[in-house]
Amino acid sequence: MAETRLNVGDLAKLGWLADAPLFIDGEQVKGFYDAVVRPEAEEKKITLSLKSLEAEKTTVGGEVQAEVSVAKWLTTIFPFLDAKVGGKATGASEEQTASEETRTIELQPISSSQRQLVQLTLHYLLGLPSRLKIVSDPGDPSWSEAAFIQALPRALVFIDLPPKTYFVPMAVELSNGNVIPIHEEVAKAFTGGEKNPNPRPAYDLPEAKKQEGWDRYWKWFADHFKSIAAMETVENLVREGGSRIRWIDYRVPLFSRGTFVKMAHLHVCGRGEHDTGVFAYNLIERGYRYGVRVVGTLKSDPDLNVLAIFEK
Repeated sequence: MAETRLNVGDLAKLGWLADAPLFIDGEQVKGFYDAVVRPEAEEKKITLSLKSLEAEKTTVGGEVQAEVSVAKWLTTIFPFLDAKVGGKATGASEEQTASEETRTIELQPISSSQRQLVQLTLHYLLGLPSRLKIVSDPGDPSWSEAAFIQALPRALVFIDLPPKTYFVPMAVELSNGNVIPIHEEVAKAFTGGEKNPNPRPAYDLPEAKKQEGWDRYWKWFADHFKSIAAMETVENLVREGGSRIRWIDYRVPLFSRGTFVKMAHLHVCGRGEHDTGVFAYNLIERGYRYGVRVVGTLKSDPDLNVLAIFEK
């Protein structure tokens, strides 16, 4: 298998990490950061070399300039990073490689969830590029294939969800411990009826028929989605439950050239720290109108443990 390499263009696509997130799961980000990035001692630093980034090599006066621009770009949008720009490559050839450069980024121990997320991203981008995926087309199957999902370490995925994305709420747990199924209420709200028009497939069906039934079940939500109805269902159920959201799960239909492909699953842990509007109006309604950007860790289904959500 060919080595996976990302380039400067991939890095630039992630400039939205410099924005304030609509939602960030600080506890999950911290746990992931501690497991993957944090130095063994608080006073130590981790140094990442920029030479692993591919770029179109441009020469000015015999100097290779690509890596200089990367370091400058990084420290402009993320000024808390420490970029060290060392000796310059002196060859004027297009074949001059970045391995002759001594340009690095230093990651220092930090406690801010948003900065930890940036450092996690750089760690994956520069050190584990084969386990990071930047998804501009959610319908592209490459990010949700079983082989990619199941490889180790766990994949970090950045998905740009476009306008007209359907966030179908499935279930929610409140801070008081109540777990509330949402899917039946949403199905009724989509059609305005009092009876669930989309019952789940029977569990005792033969395997082939079972998959067919689930495909039909999920596609129904994509065919009947109404963002206002989904938003109001979440608002009403949480209000009646009298508590804040601990976690909420969504199904998101994925399309390729207008054709339904599959449902992705999003698991979002509010931990009782966010207003209901984050998970109802801002994600379901505004997300439908304008799209959102989501970063998370990937597991089978495809299923995303959401680390952060950014508005457009």
